[in-house]
Amino acid sequence: MPAPPKGQASLLSSISRALGLLMNQTAVEDRAGLYSNNRITEDILLPVFRVLFSAPELRNTNEFTQNSPDIDLLDETVGLAVQVTTDSRAAKIIKGLASRPDVARIKRLIVFQLVGAQRQVTSKTRAKWAREAPSQVGFNPRRDIVAVPDLLREIAKLDIGKIRTIDDVLDQSVVGTQFIDFAGLLRSNADEQLEAEIRAQKYIRDVFVETRSTKQLARCFAHPVLFQSRTLASLNQLAIDAYNRELAECGLASLPLSVPAIPPASSVSEAARTAAVAVSALQALKAAIEPLERVRTETATLEHPERRYVLEQKRFYIEDGARGFRYAVDEYLEELNASAARIFVLVGRAGQGKTNFVCDFLERFLWKHDIPAAYLTGRRLRATAGKDLGDVIQHVLLGKAVGSFDDLAQRLSRHAEQRRTPFVLVIDGLNENLHPDFALQLKHFITTLLKHPSLRLLVTCRSEFFDQRFGELFKTLYAKETILIDSGTAYEREEQRGPLLRAYFKYFEVKPDLLAGRVTEALTSDMLLLRFFCEAYGAKDKESTYRQQFISNVYRDEIFSIYLHKKMAACSAMLQSLRGQGAAVSAKADLESVLRTVVAAIVESWDFSSVPRANVPKELEDALLTLLDEDVILREDPAPTAIFAPAADTLSFTFDELRDYLAA
Repeated sequence: MPAPPKGQASLLSSISRALGLLMNQTAVEDRAGLYSNNRITEDILLPVFRVLFSAPELRNTNEFTQNSPDIDLLDETVGLAVQVTTDSRAAKIIKGLASRPDVARIKRLIVFQLVGAQRQVTSKTRAKWAREAPSQVGFNPRRDIVAVPDLLREIAKLDIGKIRTIDDVLDQSVVGTQFIDFAGLLRSNADEQLEAEIRAQKYIRDVFVETRSTKQLARCFAHPVLFQSRTLASLNQLAIDAYNRELAECGLASLPLSVPAIPPASSVSEAARTAAVAVSALQALKAAIEPLERVRTETATLEHPERRYVLEQKRFYIEDGARGFRYAVDEYLEELNASAARIFVLVGRAGQGKTNFVCDFLERFLWKHDIPAAYLTGRRLRATAGKDLGDVIQHVLLGKAVGSFDDLAQRLSRHAEQRRTPFVLVIDGLNENLHPDFALQLKHFITTLLKHPSLRLLVTCRSEFFDQRFGELFKTLYAKETILIDSGTAYEREEQRGPLLRAYFKYFEVKPDLLAGRVTEALTSDMLLLRFFCEAYGAKDKESTYRQQFISNVYRDEIFSIYLHKKMAACSAMLQSLRGQGAAVSAKADLESVLRTVVAAIVESWDFSSVPRANVPKELEDALLTLLDEDVILREDPAPTAIFAPAADTLSFTFDELRDYLAA
């Protein structure tokens, strides 16, 4: 039977106990020199101050500038600034306000001292502080220097609903009945997974080559409040006024000078509404621009027909200008749609750097901007048969810390809302989950996730698996919530090739001056072959006596032989660790048996792309899974069945030339 609701006295006692714990913990950490932990205290008290001071848009100033020296929390809409400190000296805080570029927006300053009682300050000092405060900032030292007892007195004046809200916040964030260190647990889990990807050389920091458009859209998706405001601010940089003067000379109607001023969003949910308004305005601008791209081939309607002779002279200028504006508007539309999307899908062929992209994005963007996030791979989510995917995910991320994914989703959503960012769940390699019902499980999971506005999903998938297994989900069912990026487009590949070639050569210690021109050309056009080549001939991880010889051509059979030997050794070590010590001989033999079984079926049937998975004996299942985990020797392909129907999947080789080498 649930406990009865707390009364006001019980709530205030609970709040007092939580603030006492926070105060004592902060004092101890300050004495230990752990001042960076004060940032956590600011975030804990943030939702309390929002309720107490009627400042719903209050947020941490570190979202704008790291370690703001004068104020910690700011609500620009009501003009409230708060400094959280264990120091009684307000002078340095007040002096810092005058140099802030946004000082004109600050109407009241509160200095909250996380101490048991205000330290005694003379009336002379109080008067001095009042004089030093900027004229538009209302700072009354007696009212606005607040310690814990003052805070409790103010909380006691609120209605019971608001008091209960504050009690819930402190229960969930201060070490107490409901405290869970989500950030710490998720970060630890992600670090462990990243290290596993690094050990397997699936994620190689030194060879990551980003594509500008993909990274920018991912930023807009993961931090909509920050990057949407940048997009909106840059709209007015479109030089439409000069172009309009040319249109007027040609007798054509002017374009709108700019998109109407749209205030930047201050929360994730507000970002979606702001994006909708901005997208509507940009689509109207685009509709006005597009006819101007065709004034040479179509008879333009002129506001001033007598100016047609000018249009005949300036048609090329008008069309080229319109085309440039449309490209810019399309980029803005993409960024705004990304900022409002709930699902980000990155697809591409093997070897295009999807894993490198998401791992780098996690380390260098999400964590850098203090965006709560979690990282999983499709391989880690294989235990979904007959289970709820959401519950599997919450168990993998947090063990028994919470009871269900729905409970976890609610807590993560609140955790993210305090930071004015989404919580981003990254699942790398949907295709690596081999269960035939995984798409159906994913559908149910996404339906639950979308109920929580602050949760977002970023996934990657191999191109050849995407349409059949997951296309119906992201292109139809959740198309409105999804932004889909194909990293295998000609433009993306062209942008990556040169930098990626140089990065691979540097990391694997390949000497480019010992390569013939035709070798470099062949490697530039095939990123997966480039990886095989570098591992075969690069000096990295080879004996100190190894010396690269001049390579005049791409000898694929030699590359495959060296590469296969290396990968089979790695798979054998992995399988041996799974089976236990003393299994080295059987592990190597079983891996070879799996390959022989697949190659024999290919030769016998003369079907080079689809060996039934059932051909591999059950006793070799762990060896098969070990090879599939590598994802560059064998892969599992979906059978051509309906998307949510059980599928008798087939096996094939990831790389056709490696298959042909073994078959020969």
